[in-house]
Amino acid sequence: MVQSAALLFTNNASLSIILVAVIYMLLIEIPIIAHAIWPETTIRWVTAVNAWLARHGRTIIVVVAAGYGIFLIGSGIAHLV
Repeated sequence: MVQSAALLFTNNASLSIILVAVIYMLLIEIPIIAHAIWPETTIRWVTAVNAWLARHGRTIIVVVAAGYGIFLIGSGIAHLV
């Protein structure tokens, strides 16, 4: 029983690590492949995304941090009760 639980945890942890690595690599690979296929369109698109993130990046970070903080506070209160 203990061995199967350890194996299940190992498989889930390995799957999680692989999934995170794939997501990170896709964020890098998609623009590179798109640039190889459509160079000018990709440059315009990446420039537009960078400009949008420059304008809204701080707001996104604040909202995500506040949401995570609310989640942590709610989780802490739920575990107290």
